[in-house]
Amino acid sequence: MSADNWAVCPKCKQERIERDKKLRKQLASAYGKVSASEYLELEKEFRERVVEDNERDLREDYDIGIFSVDNKDYFEVGYSASCEICGFYFEYGHKVEEIKL
Repeated sequence: MSADNWAVCPKCKQERIERDKKLRKQLASAYGKVSASEYLELEKEFRERVVEDNERDLREDYDIGIFSVDNKDYFEVGYSASCEICGFYFEYGHKVEEIKL
């Protein structure tokens, strides 16, 4: 059996959190110092980024099952996650060879 799933990349999420902190500071420091229209434009840009940044960009693939190769049965669990945006990659696997059925 295998499947795939899309999740939020932990590395991209952390980078977004840091970027959003900077943008929030920028918004706070601009308040009352720029025109209302400029401030509303900055606020709109921030809101659009937050919505956009909730995209699921981490592909997760996993396999689990009993497989046969050359008349030998084995049990295998595998998981991998990869992000095309930042290059984050993680992989885990475990195999029990020659199980007795």
